[in-house]
Amino acid sequence: MQLGIDAYGWARAAEANGWIERALMLTEGGGPSEGRALALALRAHVAMLAHNDPREARVLAAEALTEARAAGSSDVEITALALEALALEGLARVCEGAIDEGMGRLDLATAAAVAGEVSDIDLAETICCYLIDACKRVRDLERAAEWCTRAGEIAARFEDRFLFAVCRIHHADILVLVSVGHQSGLFDAMAGLDPASSERIAEVMGLDERYVREWLAGMTVGGFVEHDPRAGTYGLPREHATCLTRAAGPDNLANLAQYVPMFGELEQQVLGCFRQGGGVPYSAMPASRRCRPRSRRRSTTPA
Repeated sequence: MQLGIDAYGWARAAEANGWIERALMLTEGGGPSEGRALALALRAHVAMLAHNDPREARVLAAEALTEARAAGSSDVEITALALEALALEGLARVCEGAIDEGMGRLDLATAAAVAGEVSDIDLAETICCYLIDACKRVRDLERAAEWCTRAGEIAARFEDRFLFAVCRIHHADILVLVSVGHQSGLFDAMAGLDPASSERIAEVMGLDERYVREWLAGMTVGGFVEHDPRAGTYGLPREHATCLTRAAGPDNLANLAQYVPMFGELEQQVLGCFRQGGGVPYSAMPASRRCRPRSRRRSTTPA
C-alpha cells in the first residue's frame, strides 16, 4: 500500500491505481485485514479528490469502514470514518446541503485524531486535512481556524516538518488573493468602509458579489480581514490597511504580492531555459513595470 500512497503523492494516478488494485487482489478472500481496509480507503480517497466522484467514494469508504471494524484496527477505522465523513457522508452530504451532518462526522474523526487515538501521524494529519478542505468548501472559517491550530499541535508533537511545509505552500495561495485585492482596489475600498457585508463591498466597488465573497473568505482565513459571523460583516483592520493599501506608498506589501502570479506565468519559460539554455528576456515580464515598488528614500543627512 505504501507504493500506492507514494505514487498518488507524486501525482502518478495510474500507477497508484495499479498498486491499489494489486493490494485488493492479494487480500481478497483472506478475511478482514488492515491492508484491505487501507486499500479501500485509498481507493475512496482517489475517487473523491482525484475523480470528484462522491457517490463512488461513498460506497468505497463504507466498505473500508466495515473492513476496518471487522479487522479491529482503531487507526484504520478512524481513517475510514474520516473518509466516510468527508468523501461520503461528509463532503458528499455537504455538497448536497446536509452540512451539519457532514461536519458533525468530520468533527468526530478529527477530535479522535488530535486526542492521540490515531497513532499513525500520516493518518492523523490526513484526517485534519479532510476536515479543513471541507471547511474551505463551505466557508466555515471559524471551524477551519480552530482545527488548523490543533493540526499544528499534532505536527509539533510528532516533529513533522512535512505538514508545516505543506501548510506553508497552501498559505502561499493567499498571496495570489492579496494581489487580486490590490489590483481590484478592494483593500483600498475596505480601508474607507466600516465593517460591511460582501454585498455592500461589491456594490461600492461595482464588482460581482460572488467573487468578492469568495475573496473575503480567503482573506479571512489568511488573517488579513476580520469577519463577524453574527453580523455577516467583513472589515480591514486599520493596522493592516497601513501596509495593504495604496495610501501606504512604498510600504504597500499588497503591491509586491503581484510578483507571485507574474513569476508563475514565467515558470514554463524558465523551465525551458534549464533544458535549452538561454534566458527569459525582461520584455517577458511587462507586469514588473507596473508592480515594481518605488524606492524608499531615506535621509542621508548626518545626525
